[in-house]
Amino acid sequence: MAGETVNEDLDARRGLAFSANFEIQRLAEAVTKITSGNEDDIAVDGIMRRIQQLTEIVFFAQRLHGKTDKQCGAPNLEQLQRWYDGALMV
Repeated sequence: MAGETVNEDLDARRGLAFSANFEIQRLAEAVTKITSGNEDDIAVDGIMRRIQQLTEIVFFAQRLHGKTDKQCGAPNLEQLQRWYDGALMV
């Protein structure tokens, strides 16, 4: 029984992390759209794109997609680390 409670807690935490991560990504996308094309907002655009990149890293690193990495074509840990270190996401 204690194991079920732990699993339910982990599932609830994973669900919350997924929702929060998704909302952060959507907010960053919205700000990027609002500021795109405005030369004065280049810094804001860069910050929002980095936030989007970090949410993608969290999404895959924590497997918030709920599938195996092979099932969803997720990048491996080495690629995630490269993205975090500043490599382009390609």
